[in-house]
Amino acid sequence: MSTRVSGGVPTEMQLGLLSPLHLKKLFELMGTTYIKLGQFISSAPTFFPPEYVRRFLEPFNKAPPVPFEEVHKILQEELGRPRDSVYEYVDPTQLASASITQVHEPWRKA
Repeated sequence: MSTRVSGGVPTEMQLGLLSPLHLKKLFELMGTTYIKLGQFISSAPTFFPPEYVRRFLEPFNKAPPVPFEEVHKILQEELGRPRDSVYEYVDPTQLASASITQVHEPWRKA
């Protein structure tokens, strides 16, 4: 159901946009930058139609997971040394993800 604006033109048609639900799902598929853009939409109600703001207020929790090989590479870059020198083991299965964050359980070396 479209919200109508002056002249009786539906907001989506006037802006040439996808429905709020489809746009949010598309942003989730496109990854980090678009997830952040969706969060901006939800925080700027004076710039975007209310139905988009409401939809983007819902959490992004279905962001595509980052492959563990990439997580391993990032860990090594951030640590400045091999991951194995700090952690005994890092579980390759993510525990959780939200927005642009992904959590893996590590076991630190004694």
